[in-house]
Amino acid sequence: MTVKPVRIGVEVGFIGDARAGVARYTWNLLREMLQLTSGVEFRFYSPRPVEIPLSPGGWQQCTEPELARLPLGLWTQWALPRVLFRDRVDVFWGQGYTMPGRFCWPRRRVLTVHDLTAAVCPETMETRTRLTYSLLLSRAVRNADVVVAVSHATARLLHLVLGVPEDKLRVVYEGVDPALLVSSSQEPVVVAKTRFGLSPGFILSVGTIEPRKDYVTLLRAHDRLPRNCLLVIAGAEGWNCQHIMREIRMRESTGRVRFLGRVEDEELRALYGAARVMVYPSRYEGFGLPVVEAMACGCPVVCSWTSSLPEVAGSAAEYFEPGNVEELADKLARLLVDDKRLSVMATMGRERAGGFSFRRAAREMLEIFGIDSVAEARVQSKDLAI
Repeated sequence: MTVKPVRIGVEVGFIGDARAGVARYTWNLLREMLQLTSGVEFRFYSPRPVEIPLSPGGWQQCTEPELARLPLGLWTQWALPRVLFRDRVDVFWGQGYTMPGRFCWPRRRVLTVHDLTAAVCPETMETRTRLTYSLLLSRAVRNADVVVAVSHATARLLHLVLGVPEDKLRVVYEGVDPALLVSSSQEPVVVAKTRFGLSPGFILSVGTIEPRKDYVTLLRAHDRLPRNCLLVIAGAEGWNCQHIMREIRMRESTGRVRFLGRVEDEELRALYGAARVMVYPSRYEGFGLPVVEAMACGCPVVCSWTSSLPEVAGSAAEYFEPGNVEELADKLARLLVDDKRLSVMATMGRERAGGFSFRRAAREMLEIFGIDSVAEARVQSKDLAI
């Protein structure tokens, strides 16, 4: 008797740039799941081809060229259910608000929610995006069999804001991108010097330039520090960032701030390794991946006391009230001259980051997918047919 492999469908049309946060999470998790499973076939669905940074084997990309002109939201709600039924997908895994509603197939529907920015910080999103997200997310959590949150803080909001039953919620933490942990052929200090002309000891901040990340608070706190304190910002320009970029460019002209834009993994690892401290002033996070990345690379972290950040960084980080310029400036002024405290924070951070693993997250997701039970059901179904 030949048993067909368990088929897991993943909608990848919304993932976007392979270097962005949700994409890095998704591909790292899939890479680990592919290594942990056998007899499982992953199918990646999108209306048009997307970059898939995975080694061949165990997966295939499924596109529908004749439907490529449909908006992604319409494609997900109207076309994808028919494709999933046609392919007899056993488990469907959606990201954010991707959960088709018009199908009774597959057997199990899992949704990962990364944040509730639209509910918590609506002013930091474009109006159309916020309304679309709010509408589709409410429907998506209803249609899912299991809703996975990337932190307990996110899970609590899903329960309180959207009424997701607690027995329907699971928490699976994100992990550290292995690319950031691979030893470079050069020391981080050397890479930072040769690539960017940076000497070690600068203040670093990493993240997309957008209102929610609150770079303005960081910039104004940095204004109060001694003039020899360099602030380095690494991140792509995002939505409604024009006024933030004006603040950054104004300070760049004085030589006290360097804006690097988006950087490659090796460069990011070098920046974490050469920085004296990494500051994450975000007003809201579903998880806060740069915090874990910095800690994993031995970079002490100062971040805002909000949402998931205390849950993620624990006692390894120093905190300040979101938006409090004076408190952040005082905290940095004390830390930058306290070598002993920074050394302790670096050690505690590495230990803390060691608990966030994509391998462990992959095992937990496979358990949520119910791979063993699905496979058993297919065998029993085959036996009954015989």
